[in-house]
Amino acid sequence: MVFLTPEERYDLHTTAVNSNSSGNSYGLQWFIYDKIEAPKDVADDNILCTKLFSETVFSKKEFAFVFLDIYEQLEKKIRQFYTKEQVYIHIKGSTALALYFMENEEMESSFPFSDIDIVIYINPLTTNFDYVHRQMTILAGQTFAKHKQKLDKMFFIQKSSSDNICHELSDEVNSKFAMANLTSPFVSTQVRNKVSNNSFSIVQSAIDRKKVVKINEAHFDHAEKIPLYRTPIVCSINKTINSKNSVGEILHFNLVRMKMGALGTKGGQVLFDCVDCIIPEMDDHDLVTFFDKGGFHDLASIRVRRLGYDMTIQSLEEAYENLHNLVYKYECPNNKIDERIKKLEVIEEFLT
Repeated sequence: MVFLTPEERYDLHTTAVNSNSSGNSYGLQWFIYDKIEAPKDVADDNILCTKLFSETVFSKKEFAFVFLDIYEQLEKKIRQFYTKEQVYIHIKGSTALALYFMENEEMESSFPFSDIDIVIYINPLTTNFDYVHRQMTILAGQTFAKHKQKLDKMFFIQKSSSDNICHELSDEVNSKFAMANLTSPFVSTQVRNKVSNNSFSIVQSAIDRKKVVKINEAHFDHAEKIPLYRTPIVCSINKTINSKNSVGEILHFNLVRMKMGALGTKGGQVLFDCVDCIIPEMDDHDLVTFFDKGGFHDLASIRVRRLGYDMTIQSLEEAYENLHNLVYKYECPNNKIDERIKKLEVIEEFLT
């Protein structure tokens, strides 16, 4: 494991973003790529791994910490500095719908859990928006790194034979993955090592605006005491997403992610989604829409308690509108359109 001082990390980043080619410094590599746009839909193995792992995590109250501790810690830290009228955090997407309906026996089977999508909205009227945006990115990086450290110790580095919850979750994931011809990272030390990866940042190249630089990280910004060990749990911060969607709306945000490695149906490595945190810039279409709908005044979200956690999730009406747009307004991948249409039909029937 490489340990860097803040000054050494700064020097690594400066060297990397001013480089014409991939290289390494302080024992860490960087890679030069063509500009990466908004995340694309992933392959079937990734979707299946995410589905099976999420189903297990949300199947018992004792397992929910794997995803929901990140949300809880982010919300607590944000509220130490800002009101919800200044900085708003909620969960959206498929898991928001699953959380909404999970106590409704007739509906919950239609809304399976997936990875968790967290959004941190900064009020665009904030005079120091850029400062707060950078602050929220640092805070998210710290929170994700700390959670990775906790999970690494539980499952991969200092796993205790007396930790029943840890072993129970591992065993359930192993079983579900095996039935789908997948191999979870919990199976053995050999598999763990095969699917371990470095955590990283993606930043803009300083010498070519069409290029981005992926830098392997020893630790994130202002998180020097939280080392990012090379394990199946990978955290990343992408600061380069700035594009337009299929109808010309601006997508401009920082993306902090936690993924996990596994072996796919053909034996190759899969990095599947666990937790995403989006922090929109001022011109991002989603932030503008959220603001216009009164989102900072709770007009697009509801407060719920699920699995022992208090959380704010996207309202059913907002979730329905977003899902409708994903199917009929934007380009929808073939491997997702049928499922999304079915969800729309169920919600329509529920609302009428």
